[in-house]
Amino acid sequence: MIKRVFVGVLLAAIFILLILGAVNRTLAKLNDPSPLSLQEEALENDATKQSTNQGLQLTNTIREDYVSQIDWVDLSGQLEAMESNLWVIILTDGSPIELEGRPLSFVIEQGFTAEIGDPIAMRGYYDDAYFKLGTIVNQSTGQEITLRDETGHPLWSGGNRENN
Repeated sequence: MIKRVFVGVLLAAIFILLILGAVNRTLAKLNDPSPLSLQEEALENDATKQSTNQGLQLTNTIREDYVSQIDWVDLSGQLEAMESNLWVIILTDGSPIELEGRPLSFVIEQGFTAEIGDPIAMRGYYDDAYFKLGTIVNQSTGQEITLRDETGHPLWSGGNRENN
């Protein structure tokens, strides 16, 4: 019996809230001649435009900061070792540069070929202790592959490079 009374009161409260909401919406429509759905849509569009513009400004600011921080360096050496997942290039100063992972697979996908002992020229930048390869040239054949754009964005990642 108590359950029935409780359920009845709960249903009555729900119906009252629905009726009050309908009355409130009707009064809002009467006070403003433009359709309420158009007002809501306009507000949503304004909010979307503002958040999009703020996001683009933030992205462009970050991108400009990032571009100005890249210090491109030119390195040269000799291809010392080649495995399916790792190439080792020994620079003229004796330090090794390892080409592996997605940069290596991208170079291979682009048709870059080299043999052990080939002189290799590279352009890239250091990010922490890691060398990020931007361009690689096999000086024996003259073959050149670009891996990153001038801002350091990897070409294999796709997407919109002007706003990413």
